[in-house]
Amino acid sequence: MYTLPSEIDEDFQSSEKSVAEVIDMVRQGNRPVGIEGRARVQVSAPGERERVVVEFRAVAEQTVLRVRNSLGIEGARLFIDTDSVLVYDRINDTAIKMDRETGSRFLIQGISAIELMDVLFPKLNEDFRGRVYESSDSFLLFARNGNRYFVDKHTGDIKRIYKRTPDHYWATFRFDNFTDRDGYRYPSRAQVLSYDEKSNIFILIQNISFLSEDSTIVPEIPGHISIDRL
Repeated sequence: MYTLPSEIDEDFQSSEKSVAEVIDMVRQGNRPVGIEGRARVQVSAPGERERVVVEFRAVAEQTVLRVRNSLGIEGARLFIDTDSVLVYDRINDTAIKMDRETGSRFLIQGISAIELMDVLFPKLNEDFRGRVYESSDSFLLFARNGNRYFVDKHTGDIKRIYKRTPDHYWATFRFDNFTDRDGYRYPSRAQVLSYDEKSNIFILIQNISFLSEDSTIVPEIPGHISIDRL
């Protein structure tokens, strides 16, 4: 008899499914080499709220974001890779480079913590515990580092991810409005919450296209701009 871990208060029971079987369900969908498109984003924190339009281009571990305000004025460009965030302030014509953890704690720059390829096409590549749990509509997987993955039993879509390790400022990921296009399936809406759940990011994908294998990502910052480091 397996006991459901105490941090889960939903109606889940031990499942006969194996971890490998659930992962195979998720991997039935294709993952593109890269993506580009446009999204509406709302970023909220205590006492602050901002809505922007983001034009994005992303491949694995690299993302470029162009952030526009409600008037359509481009205020910032962000280049994100595995280790750092480069923020180009177009209004003041300055650029700052910082590590990912520092970047994740800025408000609008807080979206720098979100790698769009992994948000829209998450991978199950962690070391999972051996037991799967299920409810009437979801399978639940526990990674050994404490992360949790909720998978739709009927579609194989990842509906929620909880990253409960202290090094993740943005810890909760929720996905819905899944869309099929050009052979790919992705959530057209996503919500990301901070570890304390006081800050959140709403992402609504307005349009998207899929890149070819020879696509590259560049910072898109003018060569004359000097880069300060935090």
